Amino acid sequence: MKKIFEKGFVLFVTVSVMVTGLALCFTGVYAADNQNNAVTNGTCGNHAAWTYDTDAKELTIKGTGEIKTLNSDYLKKNAEKLIIEEGITEIASGIFAEYNFITVQFPESLKTIDGAAFYGCAKLREIIIPKGVEFIGEDAFGACSGLEKFTILGNIKTEGSLFAGDCPTILEIAGKVDKIGQILLNGEETVLPKKITFINNNPYYKQVGNYVLSGDGTKLLYYIGFADKIEIPESVTIIEDYALFYKGIKQVTFNKKLQKIGDYAFYHNSIKTIKLPKKLKSVGTEAFARNGLRKVKFGKNIKKISKEAFAGDNNIKKISLYNHPKIEAGAFERNVKIKYRGKTEIGGSFALADFVTDGKKKDIKLIVNNTATANGYKVKITQPGTGKKLVVHTKKRKVAMNKKFALKTRKGNDYTLKDKYALYVKVRPYKIVKGKKVYGRWSVKTVIR
Repeated sequence: MKKIFEKGFVLFVTVSVMVTGLALCFTGVYAADNQNNAVTNGTCGNHAAWTYDTDAKELTIKGTGEIKTLNSDYLKKNAEKLIIEEGITEIASGIFAEYNFITVQFPESLKTIDGAAFYGCAKLREIIIPKGVEFIGEDAFGACSGLEKFTILGNIKTEGSLFAGDCPTILEIAGKVDKIGQILLNGEETVLPKKITFINNNPYYKQVGNYVLSGDGTKLLYYIGFADKIEIPESVTIIEDYALFYKGIKQVTFNKKLQKIGDYAFYHNSIKTIKLPKKLKSVGTEAFARNGLRKVKFGKNIKKISKEAFAGDNNIKKISLYNHPKIEAGAFERNVKIKYRGKTEIGGSFALADFVTDGKKKDIKLIVNNTATANGYKVKITQPGTGKKLVVHTKKRKVAMNKKFALKTRKGNDYTLKDKYALYVKVRPYKIVKGKKVYGRWSVKTVIR
C-alpha cells in the first residue's frame, strides 16, 4: 500500500511539474507575443512566408506568387530592411504602408506593385525598380518624404501618381514609363523632382532643354520645371497626356506640325489666348480646362474636341469652326456661341445638350450651345426600354416632354423619370433656305435617367 502511495505521489508530482512547466512555457510565448510582439516568422500569402531577424532588424520574404497580408505592429515599428527573394511576383495594395523601412530589395521575378503598397514609408531613402516590374499602382510610393533616389530599370505602366506629393530628389529612368507627367501629380498640382535623368543609353527619351521628348522627337512627354512662356519644339506632332499639367504657363506658341493634344495636357495653367495650328486634328479631355481662357482660334483641320476640353473656369464667349468637328459633351461652357465657317454655313454638332425642367408646365428645356446661323432645332428623344419616341422641331429650344414621358417631382422644380428606363436625346440645327429646312449634324447623345 505504501509503495502504491509512493508511486502515486511520484506520478502526481511528475504530472504536476509537467503541467506547470507547459503552462509556464505557453505563458512565456503568450507574453512575448503580446508584450513585445517579437514573433519571428509567419505566412503572408498562399505560397509566401516571412522571417524576421530581430538583431539585424531584417524582414525577409520567400516563396512564390503574391504577398497578400502581413499585419504586425511590431514589424511596422521595428523592421528597417526588407528583402523580397526570387519567386515573389506581386505586392498587394497597402501591405507595407507606414513601415519604417530604410532599404527595400526587390527580386527580378516581381511583376506588380499595387497601389499604396509602400505609402507613408517616410524613412525610405532609395528605391530601385527591377526590369521585370510591369505595373505600379497609384500612390505606391506616396508620402515617402525621405526618398532621395528612385530608379526605374524596365518598362512600366502606371495608374495615376506614384508619389502623392513627395517626389524623390532624383528620378532615374532606364526604360519606358507610361505617362511621365501623370506619375508626378499631386492632386491638381505637379510635384517636381530636382533632377530627372535618363540612364543606360535610354532609347525611348531625349531631353532638349527642359523638354522631355520621345526618342524620335515627335512626342512631347513632359516639361521639367515651371515657365511663363513656352514654345513647342518644331519636331513635335503630339503633346502627350499631362505633359504640361500645372506649369504656370501664361503664353504658349505652337509649332506648325502639331496634330494632337492629349488629355489634361495644359490643365490648370493661366493661358488667356491660344491660336491652335492648322494641322491640329484633336484636343483631348480637359486639355485646356481651368486656364481662364478668353479666346481660342481653331485651324481648318480640327476633327475632334473631347469632353470638357475648354470647360472649367474659362471665359470663352464665342468660337469659329471650319466644317463640323466632333464635339463631345461639355467641351465648352454652355453659353458659348459656335459659328461655323467654310463650305458648310449652318450650325453643326453641339458641345452640350443639357436639360432643365420648367416647374409650371413640366417641360424640359434644352440648353444647347447657340449656333449663329440656325433658324431652329430638331430634337429626337427615344426611350428604348418602352419603345417610346418623340421628334420635335422647335425655334425656342424648349420641348414639352410630360405628355409623352412620365415625370415625377423632386425638390423644387426638378423632375425625374417615373420609370427605370433612360431617355436618349439628340439635337441638330436647321436653317431655312428657299423655304426648306437644311439640317446640320446631330449632337452627341445625352442620357436622361
